[in-house]
Amino acid sequence: MNTKACRKSRNISPAHGGLYRRRYTAYRNINWIGESESIAMCLYDHHWEGFYKGDKVSGSGRATNVFKRVRGEWKLIHEHLSSLSKGGTNE
Repeated sequence: MNTKACRKSRNISPAHGGLYRRRYTAYRNINWIGESESIAMCLYDHHWEGFYKGDKVSGSGRATNVFKRVRGEWKLIHEHLSSLSKGGTNE
């Protein structure tokens, strides 16, 4: 598994709390915390931006992804996102 698996961006539908056209990109501080032939997990920093009730909003946080190898391809099976604390870290 390589760092490209943790890099992504996506659009989120209006069903997510009224946040429209949210986009986030994961690319900093990727740390693989476990990997086997069939499961891999990584932590990383993410940044997001979008529009909420017409206003541009953005933020940053930490994420955890869990991947499973299915028929030779890595599939994202779980993702957890959290915002950074006011001090800029989750520690």
